[in-house]
Amino acid sequence: MYMDIKVIDEKKFNESVEIVCRQTDYSKEKAIDKLGNNNLDVVKVIKEYLSNKEEIKEEIKEERSLNEMIHQEIRTFMKQ
Repeated sequence: MYMDIKVIDEKKFNESVEIVCRQTDYSKEKAIDKLGNNNLDVVKVIKEYLSNKEEIKEEIKEERSLNEMIHQEIRTFMKQ
């Protein structure tokens, strides 16, 4: 995986991997893979991670119990 990526500056590449690992919950191997898929663009990797994470949050929000939905409707009605 690592050898497939053409790296001119090893130090800069390692810094990029560390940045991705700090800003996401990716392992070093997954960070290298994601950087390779995004042409070594750290910003794209982090944006992709955040967009996926927000999609997961939206899916979780939709799964509410009947009791939660009833109380939400009551709160909405009381605000009007």
